[in-house]
Amino acid sequence: MMTGESAALTSDFQESLDAVSALATFHGFTATFQAVVALVGLVAVLLLKQCRYSGPLRNQSAASSMDFHQNLDVAFQSALTKFDSLPTYFARGMNVPAVAAMLLDEICLDQDFAHFLQDDDSMKKADRFVKQHVGPLHAAWKKRQMRDKEPNQATPELQGTLRLAWPSIEAYPDWVCEEINKYLQADKKDKALRRAELEQTLLTTPLWSASIKYDGTCFGKMDTGKYAGRRQSFGVISTYQQTSTRAADGCDVKALRDQLSRMLHIPLESGSVCVWGELMCNPGYYDYRSRGLANEWLPFGVVIQVTNAVDIESLTKCLQKEDLAFSQGEDGKFRLMMCPSLRRLLQDVAKCHVVETFECRVTHAQLVAQGAKELMEGRNEGVVLAFRRHRGDGQASLRKWKNSAEGGGTSKRHAQRLRQLNVRELVDEGKLDPEIANMVETLIEVAESETNVSKIGRKKELLRAQAAQ
Repeated sequence: MMTGESAALTSDFQESLDAVSALATFHGFTATFQAVVALVGLVAVLLLKQCRYSGPLRNQSAASSMDFHQNLDVAFQSALTKFDSLPTYFARGMNVPAVAAMLLDEICLDQDFAHFLQDDDSMKKADRFVKQHVGPLHAAWKKRQMRDKEPNQATPELQGTLRLAWPSIEAYPDWVCEEINKYLQADKKDKALRRAELEQTLLTTPLWSASIKYDGTCFGKMDTGKYAGRRQSFGVISTYQQTSTRAADGCDVKALRDQLSRMLHIPLESGSVCVWGELMCNPGYYDYRSRGLANEWLPFGVVIQVTNAVDIESLTKCLQKEDLAFSQGEDGKFRLMMCPSLRRLLQDVAKCHVVETFECRVTHAQLVAQGAKELMEGRNEGVVLAFRRHRGDGQASLRKWKNSAEGGGTSKRHAQRLRQLNVRELVDEGKLDPEIANMVETLIEVAESETNVSKIGRKKELLRAQAAQ
């Protein structure tokens, strides 16, 4: 079956042929001459009409290219927050290709952008984009070095790839879609059970926690006193992302390690515990300075690593007994997520200020209803949810729910996926609880809202703050 445009073009082709042939016949030209005239006229007509039909296609291609580059810019800016400021890498001797490759690797791990990198051509575009942005930054840094005529400032020595990295968090709307689709796609004999599980998960079982997602940079402190960025570990440093690390200095991770060792009845070696938090390096975002959050460090989780001698089954039972939200990784690593028990440990033992959380003991549906207004108004970047898994192994999952201004066009994709569920039709057919439909429709409303957020660059915000003093 032809598409609308191809059908219209075929119709125009025939109309043009008929018109030219009729004109040639009217003037009494021979059949051969008529054919030549018709052919020449037809080519001219088709060339004119091609401009009419290629316009929408060109516009569509241009829109697609613009969408790619807009989302690539968002992914690039996000990648920059996973590392220290780029001049520190230039000062260590890394050239433009090396720094660009480091950032491109991070962009490829960005789950909000990964679907754009489907072929070699898109990868080449992304590589060129990153190099075009890193190059001028390197040139500006080099110019400053020559102007100041001073040796490179001492930079913190990289300790290598981080063993206790905080894993990336997947999007909450995608998880909701997957949970509902598990029920919808279940075999007929399993349908009732899957529906009961879905309703229990979303409407009955309370979350472990729901905490504010801040727009800073992921920054960790080890029990050895050393610091870590999202991808790399450092020694003891005083600044990261042009932000003082003083707020993290008072966090006693060693005391936390010793307490966890006693609680869980396991040995925890030196270098086996890292507290992760948000270093508030963007004081001009979301009014952080006026909210008293500028340059703060707000822990949200812990990663521990146990030796091969530890009995994992016994450890997981201890974690459940202590009511800690956790998930098990590879090589003996465990991620401890924000929950009431971890909050108490971080505050009382490690002496940390931690991320702000919503009211405890709310369900998924209740949290979505409570959090939607703040996200649509752009008060915060998002919400991070920790909740129990279905498997019955006591482990927890972590998902992020962002406002529509974040992540480029990701929210549009989320809205499209959620709409494809047709939840209101399912309710009318008696196949879905109305509360779940309300929850999905609220997620769509947040994803499609025209949210405007307050974001002022660091330099501009600092000048404004100095002027106000």
